[in-house]
Amino acid sequence: MNPIQPALETIQNAARRRTPDPASTDAFRLFNGFYEGVPGLVLDRYGSALVIFDHTPEAQYSELAKIISK
Repeated sequence: MNPIQPALETIQNAARRRTPDPASTDAFRLFNGFYEGVPGLVLDRYGSALVIFDHTPEAQYSELAKIISK
């Protein structure tokens, strides 16, 4: 099963809940897969940069960077 589509939906739902005040910070953890049910995937936002950490043995979320950057 391709894990990308369910992961994208989970990330979108988590991002809607986590919209920090831009005046207070420009760095925050957008998504922590260990707590969101997508173990191994972490997304951090630093200013305008999105950093994707794929901690899975098979790098099963490597295609996310291409999809998210669109």
